[in-house]
Amino acid sequence: LKERQAFDFTVVSVAVHLTLKNNVVADSRVVFGGLSPFPFRSVKAEAAMKGKQLEEAGTMAAPAATAGAEALSDNSYKIQAARGLLEKALALLA
Repeated sequence: LKERQAFDFTVVSVAVHLTLKNNVVADSRVVFGGLSPFPFRSVKAEAAMKGKQLEEAGTMAAPAATAGAEALSDNSYKIQAARGLLEKALALLA
């Protein structure tokens, strides 16, 4: 998880959209790239954040985002990367 350089390709990416009311997550969208053949919306992460203070949202959302994920033989690292990337994105927003 570094800044992109020429000829790099994304291993895992995340897009986060939050609607906050008094620093509480009222609504959210979390979409991962690189985890499946198409963008993967994590409704579990979104549900875990709803009604939570922004500061605790990452702690709740990251494990929920990958709950039940099944890695292929050579890409289990992507699950941990996705969790970490979501936590980092939410920490930057806090």
